[in-house]
Amino acid sequence: MRTATAIEVSATSSTGFEDAINRGLHQACANTRNLRHLSSAHVSDQQMLVQSGRSAIYQVKLELTFMLESKN
Repeated sequence: MRTATAIEVSATSSTGFEDAINRGLHQACANTRNLRHLSSAHVSDQQMLVQSGRSAIYQVKLELTFMLESKN
């Protein structure tokens, strides 16, 4: 039997939403061995922080779904 689980990850970038998404995926995969079996990623929220009338920080929240490794 295969089991899936999901986690939420928040990531930021000063260059754009796509970079924030890539940073979030990279960081989650680097810190969590089980994410080798990542099956989907969903951007659940995104926002842009503005300073002096210009975009300064792009932030995303990702829902990552992955299959758990079996121990047999």
